[in-house]
Amino acid sequence: MHAAVRLLNRLELAMETMRAALEALAVAAPVWLLEHAPAAWWDRYAKRADDYRLPQSEAARTALATAVGADGYRLLDAVHRPTAPAWLCELPALQVLRQVWVQQHYRDQHRHRLARQERPSAQRDRDRQSV
Repeated sequence: MHAAVRLLNRLELAMETMRAALEALAVAAPVWLLEHAPAAWWDRYAKRADDYRLPQSEAARTALATAVGADGYRLLDAVHRPTAPAWLCELPALQVLRQVWVQQHYRDQHRHRLARQERPSAQRDRDRQSV
């Protein structure tokens, strides 16, 4: 029971962090965001995470967590490209996104870190360096 609640809390944290990053970009660089945000993001992150109806089944929640993780890494990759304005990755919401993703997601397969899984320190260090 506690593990399921922890997973839901982590999923809400990730979704809300992604939404906050997108909102910051919408204000700071709206044209850039429109060019880089897939249409699915508008549906997934339009509402606050606590207003979003999270899936009931564990498989569906894991799939959503995986999709959110992939979305976050896609956004982080885009703001760190040489063609992106250099100041984008300095936005506080993007810095928070990066930190939450290091803590909550595996970089290699965009997997959400489940409640009882801990990453070895070497993996954690690689994740920090790759973002």
